[in-house]
Order: sequence, then C-alpha cells, then structure tokens
Amino acid sequence: MKKIFTFFIATLLVGITNAQFTEDFESGVPGNFTETINSGSTGWGSTCSGTMGGQTCPISGGTSADFYTSNYNGDNASLTTPTLDLSAGGYQLTFNHSQMMWSTDQNELYVEISIDNGATWIGIVNFTSAILTATLETYILDNYATTTATTKIRFTGFSNWAYAIVLDDIAVSLAPSCLDPTSLSASNITSSGGDLSWTAGGTETNWNVVYDTAG
Repeated sequence: MKKIFTFFIATLLVGITNAQFTEDFESGVPGNFTETINSGSTGWGSTCSGTMGGQTCPISGGTSADFYTSNYNGDNASLTTPTLDLSAGGYQLTFNHSQMMWSTDQNELYVEISIDNGATWIGIVNFTSAILTATLETYILDNYATTTATTKIRFTGFSNWAYAIVLDDIAVSLAPSCLDPTSLSASNITSSGGDLSWTAGGTETNWNVVYDTAG
C-alpha cells in the first residue's frame, strides 16, 4: 500500500498589532504613502476607473490603488512609505497585487527598500509579467537588507499601455518565527517509501515529518 505523506508545520501567527506600517487605501490614495510622479503626468488612482481587463478592483474593502496610462511614453509613479524604524530586524512586507497583460503589452511594478531614508534603493522584486488574480505577496526584509531606523519601502508602477496595476492591503510587520515551507512535492512513490522535497520558509534546517497510510 502506498504511503500518504502529510506535513504538519507549526506557524506562529503575527497579527496586524505588530505592524509598523499599514495601508488599505480606504481613505483614498496615496493614504499614508507619499506619491511621486517620476515621468508623465499620471499618478496612482483610487477609483478603479483605469482599464482593468477583468481584474478584481477593489481587491478588498471599498478602495484599491491602481496605476494606468494610455501611452507608450514610459510613465511611472511611486508610492513611498514614511520613514520606518525597523532597526530591531525580523520584519516582513505583505501586499495584495495584480496586473493584466493587454495583447503583448505589460505594465510593471517594482518594489524596493531603502535603509538610508531614501538616498539609495535596493530591489526586492520586479513584477514584469501578468498576474491574473490578486495575489498576497510576502517578503522577509532581512533577506534584502539590514533594516535600520531610517527604512522606507517604495512601490513604482511603470506603464507600457497594458491593463492597470492594482495594489492593496500593504503591511510591514514582524515576521512569524516559523514560516511555512513552500513547493511541497512527493516523487518516486513506492509501496515502501518515496522522495520528499520542499523549499524552506526561512533559515531552518530541521523539520518534523509525519506520515500515515491512506484512510
């Protein structure tokens, strides 16, 4: 009889009470961010009036931030947090986000961190392909920089005349002490065993694996 392997991962949930920064745009855009129009004349909107291409907008609540322009001029605009004291370390960035391709055109979202109050920036992630459904993204900030008392986070939307970028539910908060692994898979299953693989959620090197027979 083939074995059915089940992973039990204990996760410490950290609530919004640990957040250093939150923005759900319910009071409008830019909310708690500072907005900068870097090129062109269009900033981030709050009415979901840009061409959505079937995306859900707002993602949650009554308002999301959206970025859309109808040209190929490279228009782009940024949303930057206030200065955050993240000197204790151990923080994560979470946000909901989608961006639809229009034919071969794709708008792009760049997410960056600064640890010197905005003087220089370090890339966290560049979204350059389509995300059809709003997805909750999580990034452990310690993986990108040693956070300081003068940390900022920046979101920059770049327009290539595709469907709008939609952004919502942004938070900078303490990361859980035990993160779920990802990409769980089993292969080479036989009547007596199999090969298991996964991607570590953090820097852990030991795991508990529990298994049982089917039924």
